[in-house]
Amino acid sequence: MDPGVEQATIAPVVVRELTTENNGPRRRIELLAGYSALAEQVSQRSVATADVLFETALGLVYRGEVFHIQGFVWSGWGEWPICTGWRR
Repeated sequence: MDPGVEQATIAPVVVRELTTENNGPRRRIELLAGYSALAEQVSQRSVATADVLFETALGLVYRGEVFHIQGFVWSGWGEWPICTGWRR
């Protein structure tokens, strides 16, 4: 890991592998994270919201692979956020 980069562990999460097109990224994942797990990281990092946490993140690490964060939305289903990432 590069100097100055901090890892934030968010758990538990539900991970779903998404299908990809032939001309798109090799792998795509979608994460469903619990509110309490994100609230803990928001508090520890002294950022205003979970949105800011993901906007300032360099990426996601899942099973040792780094994924670019494509988007972050609130699902509306119990106010659980969904984060979509992809890897080329």
